[in-house]
Amino acid sequence: MAFNRGKSLISDEVLTAMFSDLYEYQKETVNNCLDKIFDNTVETNIKGQIILPTGAGKTIVAEYLTAKLLNEVYSGYRRPATFGVACHRLILANNLLNRILNTMIKRFN
Repeated sequence: MAFNRGKSLISDEVLTAMFSDLYEYQKETVNNCLDKIFDNTVETNIKGQIILPTGAGKTIVAEYLTAKLLNEVYSGYRRPATFGVACHRLILANNLLNRILNTMIKRFN
């Protein structure tokens, strides 16, 4: 896979707008995740969980993190990553996937 080092898939303006739409506790969650992901002192296989109560915006946090990390991978600054989402019902996982895809298509077109 050829990387486009320096180019971004998602504009900085869109990422900034997405981040500014988050509540403070969501921003804290995002920053903690990104600190762990981009920490060069830890192993390359980073595993973690985002645990927030019902209605606290786990999907919005996942949308932002996905957009940010897609940018990092596309620009060639990070190696490809795998995301895993665990839901106790298949329909919840399907709804989450559709929401993330629909949000990204609307925001990035």
